[in-house]
Amino acid sequence: MGPLERYRKRAEEDIARVLRSWGVEIDVCVEEARPGFGDLTFRCFPLARALRDRPDSIAYRLCEELRPEGFERVEAVGGYVNFHLNRRAFTADVLREALNETLFYFPPRGRRVVVEHTSANPTGPLHVGRGRNPILGDTIARMLRAVGYDVVTHYYVNDMGKQAAVLMWGVERYGVEASGKWDHVYVEAYQRAYEGYDEDEVAELLRKYEEGDEEVSRKVKTVLSRVLEGIGETLASINVRVDRYVWESDVVRSEYMRRAMEVLGKLAEVDNGALYVSLDKLGIRSEKDRIYITRSDGTTLYPARDVAYHLMKSDEGDVLIDVLGEDHKLHGAFIKAVVEGATDVIVEPVFYSFVRLPEGRMSTRRGAVVYLDDLIEEAVERAAEEVRKRRGDMDPDELMEIARKVGISAVRYNVLKVQNEKPMVFRWEEALNFEGDSAPYVQYTYARASSILRNYEGEISTEPPSEVHPSEWALVKAMASYRSVVEAAAEKRSPHLVARYARDMADAFNAFYRDCPVLQAGGPARAYRVAIVTAYRKTMERIFDIIGVEKTEKM
Repeated sequence: MGPLERYRKRAEEDIARVLRSWGVEIDVCVEEARPGFGDLTFRCFPLARALRDRPDSIAYRLCEELRPEGFERVEAVGGYVNFHLNRRAFTADVLREALNETLFYFPPRGRRVVVEHTSANPTGPLHVGRGRNPILGDTIARMLRAVGYDVVTHYYVNDMGKQAAVLMWGVERYGVEASGKWDHVYVEAYQRAYEGYDEDEVAELLRKYEEGDEEVSRKVKTVLSRVLEGIGETLASINVRVDRYVWESDVVRSEYMRRAMEVLGKLAEVDNGALYVSLDKLGIRSEKDRIYITRSDGTTLYPARDVAYHLMKSDEGDVLIDVLGEDHKLHGAFIKAVVEGATDVIVEPVFYSFVRLPEGRMSTRRGAVVYLDDLIEEAVERAAEEVRKRRGDMDPDELMEIARKVGISAVRYNVLKVQNEKPMVFRWEEALNFEGDSAPYVQYTYARASSILRNYEGEISTEPPSEVHPSEWALVKAMASYRSVVEAAAEKRSPHLVARYARDMADAFNAFYRDCPVLQAGGPARAYRVAIVTAYRKTMERIFDIIGVEKTEKM
């Protein structure tokens, strides 16, 4: 529990004490107040019926009897009780806990979470449209780990679909030139094959693979593994880590497939030998009325295999989070209904809208589609131009390392700052704006704090030597919100809340830097303000770790 939570609890306990003396037992909820209305607030409106009194009168009566520890004053405003913190005591508490890092600690929750993300077909590079998936999935996993969940991430490899057989057919027919990243090498064979492949030959390849033909299986897995290697390099370049790659073929050949068919068999109906599940039976309203789970020859289809995969995941996790494009809402609802009906796990689809690029604003050397690798490459190039404008005297190697950090972080941050299901257009002028809602902006404040600390030698103090300046107070309160912001973002699966918090923290630090001289301050004020800078830097490091933004000591 952080300092803000402790003070909130004190206020809640004191209100509950007074209400009990009035014969009222309720769950008291004290919230953060709006600016200008104290620091914490309690709404008296729900008490009006029980106490047969007006909310404003209840608020005044409460204020007369409250004695909460650690507050300068308590006041009634309308139907609200507003609590004003003792700024010096609270500031010292926040700085101590940020410096010793207890502010950032959450105890283990004893809950296991499996986050599946990316899971793109292994036929070529990731493209920009679905580039939001790995960034969101990776950040959701980071948020959940930060607040105490035991998290593992999965990439589900769809190696039994027709596209895998088409790729293999193209490789055998046209061959490949082994130069460059494997995903870019093989996509050319895939594209050529799709211009006109032999349906019968592709069907035969797929049949042999599904039946486990050793030679075909070896060839297919070799090719797909190489494509995944290339995709993995792309993911690593944007600070995305996958703990486990799960192959669809391994799931299909496992006990989980049998279990899935048992579950689905209780729901299934027959149509010309094929099995389907009525969506009405699952309580799902859709333009479609059914989901097919087998072909007429009895072979399983993707929905049945995905049920098997989720049954496998249910042995690993208590909560199964699937990061899915907005075009997979029906499939997500189907899996959730079937798996939750058969197990005690929670299946939670998290949907996102695709990334778009403004018309004519970016080209690609690889055809109509824009690959994520192209976006990353251009981000670093553009970041280098911006850094060069500001620091043309910098060593070229150092400049390019900073450009890499800024460019990659700009891509991640620009994706994360938009709510998951809101459409987004990636614009360079936003992503690389050093003065706006962007990664370079928040990175620059971190570099500024680092510069201050490099130029200071001496002790630091968490005790304010005088009244807390309004800009000091705003920054301290922002730091104190770390726990509530990160926990809310994790529970809501909403990374944009942490990105917004990073910007708010940067805004507060810039105001503090403008209004409160640090190294120029004398005596105890300098040691105290250096403590604020140090605490800010530590808090931003935790935020950066969560959203995958890289630290920059210089910019």
